[in-house]
Amino acid sequence: LIVCTKILFDGWMENHIQKYFHHLFTPAIRLHGTDLRRFLKPDTNKNDPFEVKLKLDEICQHRIVLTNYDTLSNYQMSLALIDWSIIIFDEAQKIKEPGTSASKAAKAIKGRFKIASTGTPVENHLGNIFSLFNTVYPGPLLGSAKEFRESYNVSPETPRDEQAKKLDSLRKRIGVNELSGYLIRRNKEDGLQGLPTKTSEVHFCALSEKQEKIYDS
Repeated sequence: LIVCTKILFDGWMENHIQKYFHHLFTPAIRLHGTDLRRFLKPDTNKNDPFEVKLKLDEICQHRIVLTNYDTLSNYQMSLALIDWSIIIFDEAQKIKEPGTSASKAAKAIKGRFKIASTGTPVENHLGNIFSLFNTVYPGPLLGSAKEFRESYNVSPETPRDEQAKKLDSLRKRIGVNELSGYLIRRNKEDGLQGLPTKTSEVHFCALSEKQEKIYDS
């Protein structure tokens, strides 16, 4: 099962599946739009969220199923009944917030091996990366949400030395780019040659009184 944004469907089909895995993982289908309608059961109740609405036997005849996060959420009860061998969450920032329907659906899908790929594993707070790990590798690695907050949570009021210690502890725990780690970080330079040297300029800007009140709230 490959879950990604709709705009990546053609890239997955043409650049990855057909180009590299055509002889290994065929046939492949898209569960979206008109292709999805082929696998819908007739006479289902659209208002019943617990009803199995997909023809699972026909879906399981395919080696690769490509879908998006909206379809995953809408047909969670059907797709969760399949024991997937591999599940790939591409553009996984879509499930970085644990309370969203996409994130809940992703956690409910069963798979022997799961992987999440994203360019922004942390966007708003460290809870984002916890949500991703809790989807693909739940359990003792990062503990429960409460244990994660107690161990690694930082805020603007947290002293900088304490922030640095917690972040370093988190990096070591998930093993960033380590052989036995759980997270591989790839920079643009790793895949693209001839890029100009990156130049960073940091400009500090003080918040207005109104902005500070909004930020603190």
